[in-house]
Order: sequence, then C-alpha cells, then structure tokens
Amino acid sequence: MKSERDILIENKLDHAQRTFEEVQFLAANKYWNTCVNRLYYTCFYVVSALLLSIDIQTKTHSGAKQLFSQHFIKTGIIDESYGAFYAYLFTMRQKADYDDIFDYEDHDVLPLIPLADDMIQKARTIVFRS
Repeated sequence: MKSERDILIENKLDHAQRTFEEVQFLAANKYWNTCVNRLYYTCFYVVSALLLSIDIQTKTHSGAKQLFSQHFIKTGIIDESYGAFYAYLFTMRQKADYDDIFDYEDHDVLPLIPLADDMIQKARTIVFRS
C-alpha cells in the first residue's frame, strides 16, 4: 500500500505532466507568454515532488528554488543544467506575467519545451528508482 507521501508525490508529478500538456497546446496556438507560465509551473510541480521525496515541503517559489539547488543540484543528484533551467524559467515567468509590454516569441520558448519534458522524466526516475 502506498504511503500518503508517495501519493502526494505521484499527484505532483501527474500535475506536472498535465501542465506540460497545456504547454504543448499553448505553443501550438502561439500563446508564448502563457506558455512560459505553464512551463515554469510544470517544473515547479516537478521540484515540489522531488522535495517531497526527501520530506521537504516549501511554501514559496523562492524557497523551492533554493531548496532544489541545495538538495538536488549541489549534491549532484541532478545536473546543474536543470538548476539553471529552473532559475531561468522563474525569471522568464516573472517577466511574462508582470511586464505588461513584453511578449515572448517562438524562438524564446520552443527550445525550452523539451527541457521541461526531460525534467519530468528525470524526476520520475529519481523518485521511483526504489
């Protein structure tokens, strides 16, 4: 029988996957700023699942970013490129959501989509390796 923690982790990863499916729809329809938002949240749910896997819950986005770096990037569990990617998405989302006169374009967003998918798959490997 699965523990409550394991169920929560699975739910976070499933939420990440569903949000990633939104990314694909938004990209196909050229909603680039909203796509950036959903890319960020895809990875936020992944990071939340990873942190839950080591019994850490965070209440803030900055806290999630810092704890992800501390427990997964600096320890070498996850390549530092994922940490840089997550930090980059954090900054991009802020701009997409709050800068009223800024719009991302396809060349800004399309290269990020496979990286988010990779991050989901990497997290599933880490969380379900046992």
